[in-house]
Amino acid sequence: MEFKLARECKKCRSYDELLSALKSKRYTLTKIKRMLACVLLNITDELTAEIDSEGLYARVLGIRKTAKPLLSHISKTSIIPVVTQPNSKALSASLALDIRASDVYSLFGGISRAARDFTEGLIISD
Repeated sequence: MEFKLARECKKCRSYDELLSALKSKRYTLTKIKRMLACVLLNITDELTAEIDSEGLYARVLGIRKTAKPLLSHISKTSIIPVVTQPNSKALSASLALDIRASDVYSLFGGISRAARDFTEGLIISD
């Protein structure tokens, strides 16, 4: 598959065209999309093992004003880390992958810019 991917990448002019060229009885579109996502995000067996060994975290993107005390309570009592603003110097492998995926989504999704995880804080609504 890797040789076919390399060959077709040189010929195809769009993502959809590449998917069509790679699709076969053996590889469904879903499988191909997963493989391409792993390549794009640099997900390896080693990274997967590291993430599995790290444990979970809770990523909070936004809350209501009235829920601030609850978030504070959860942060203090939770057995897993609660992340509201990532620290670029101390990222776990799973959080780094989460941020990388967010950046890629920003690029392809027409969102204003990447690296928003470090520039935009917790969203607090009324």
